[in-house]
Amino acid sequence: MPQQPTTTPRPDLQRAMQQVLTQGTDEFIAPIVSPALPVNRKGDVFGVLGAEALLSMGDDRKAPRSKSARGDYELTTDQYACVSRSWEEVVDDEEVSEFGTAFNMERIATDRATGVILRGHEYRVAHQIFNETNFTPHAAVADWDTLASADPLVDVSAGKVAMRIIKPNALIISYDTFLNLGLTDAVIERIKHVDSNVKRGEISTGHLASYFGVERVLVGSGVYNSAPKGETAISANIWSNDYAMLCRIAPGVSRDMMVPCIARTMVWTERAGSGQLCGVSSYREEASEGTIIKVVTALDEKLMCDKDLAGYLIKIAA
Repeated sequence: MPQQPTTTPRPDLQRAMQQVLTQGTDEFIAPIVSPALPVNRKGDVFGVLGAEALLSMGDDRKAPRSKSARGDYELTTDQYACVSRSWEEVVDDEEVSEFGTAFNMERIATDRATGVILRGHEYRVAHQIFNETNFTPHAAVADWDTLASADPLVDVSAGKVAMRIIKPNALIISYDTFLNLGLTDAVIERIKHVDSNVKRGEISTGHLASYFGVERVLVGSGVYNSAPKGETAISANIWSNDYAMLCRIAPGVSRDMMVPCIARTMVWTERAGSGQLCGVSSYREEASEGTIIKVVTALDEKLMCDKDLAGYLIKIAA
């Protein structure tokens, strides 16, 4: 039986990737939409928040020498089951000899391996959030790609009225939708009242956050190869152009499973490490004449509240 190579944890490479794993990038927003929640078991049951738990208003009067009233609501439950995932990249000795002085080859390999893990994570979160089974779709007054007649603020305002229990703090849109909003008459005219220097087609996410009245607008710009293996690559959007999601996202630093939010990613600490989305290690492989960079995790992306409680799905295209 072949001897297993000795794997060495790489905290140096882990630290280099920490910002990507916790704060997202231009390509990956899933670490923000569904931030990591470290768990000590690979699978377990957890409580799902419902309206009753958040809106309780019982008789809180207390008589002398009596016990205080207590909450007696029951949480609904769900289960998580973390799936082990990993990806390896080879740092070839010859390439290090040729390019190593100009490039950090191990960091590049870590970026590539982490990118594969995060792209899959992004895809699963996007298809969980932009999903008409998980959330009730609400048709926009006018399609958001009809630049002269669309009024996105009306649609988002309707969502805010619906989300009175858990107030939204973010709007999730695709990259194409972001570009269209920068060309939409109603959007440009309103933003000009705040920033007279804004130009058509050159608005920022900060402009849009102010326009919609949310803390942040998250733009899903990631793409993936949708072609079958072995065929010519076809670039496809991870986040659909048909939807926008008004929602409540959790602060990434919170480890409280009961914080009201749309989604969290359960991450098994035994595999990924405490407080990490992924773990990074390396080992020597003489057959490949190089060092192998390995990125590992075990996770499960879960919705955290009853249907529509923490998210309002807007169908922005017919």
